[in-house]
Amino acid sequence: AKQFPETFELIKVTDKSEQMRGELDSLYREVIVSLLCIWFVLVLFLGNSRAALIVLSSIFFSLAGTFLVFWFFGLSLHLLTLAGLVFGFGRVVDDSIVVLDNIQRHTVEGKTAEKIVRAVEQVRLPVIASTIATIGALVPIAFLPEDLKPYFLDFAIAVGASLLMSLLVSFTLIPSIANRMSLSSASTTRLSQLGSLLSNVYMRALKFSLRFRKTVLCFLILAL
Repeated sequence: AKQFPETFELIKVTDKSEQMRGELDSLYREVIVSLLCIWFVLVLFLGNSRAALIVLSSIFFSLAGTFLVFWFFGLSLHLLTLAGLVFGFGRVVDDSIVVLDNIQRHTVEGKTAEKIVRAVEQVRLPVIASTIATIGALVPIAFLPEDLKPYFLDFAIAVGASLLMSLLVSFTLIPSIANRMSLSSASTTRLSQLGSLLSNVYMRALKFSLRFRKTVLCFLILAL
């Protein structure tokens, strides 16, 4: 404004920053709701608040590693990168859930470092393959036209970096915490009972599907 002549007057007609602040506030609320939903589902199906806490902690450690990737690529926290992080929340915990659940099954009769290593090795290849396949789905974004690429590239980097960090956390932090923290649940809550009920319903549905494979297959084809 100091460079303008005295006869000039600068008038602000619109302010996009107010809209951006509103969208960011809405995104922050969605982050909190996502974390609460993830916590509820983890306790429901794992039946153990400690195990749910371990898996939930993988989100924060994965985010910390993702921020390092942002710093390396010179990215900032804006609407697209935050949306990518929120989008990846549900997928970030998948690797940790698979690793921790297998550790639980191997350490029912006693916990040793050898059992934990064996449990991690059993699920290593499937977890790596699923994560790399998900990241591979983001590769075509790099071939978008130049006018569209800036809108999606930061989003893809945010999602891909968070998934890679979650893979690293699931193979390093999760086994270390599981080795030091008891995963057995002394009390049975209504939430864990509901999770057990849903698991029993799923097992019955699975047995029915395996028993009547042709019927289920024909029903699915007709449904499509």
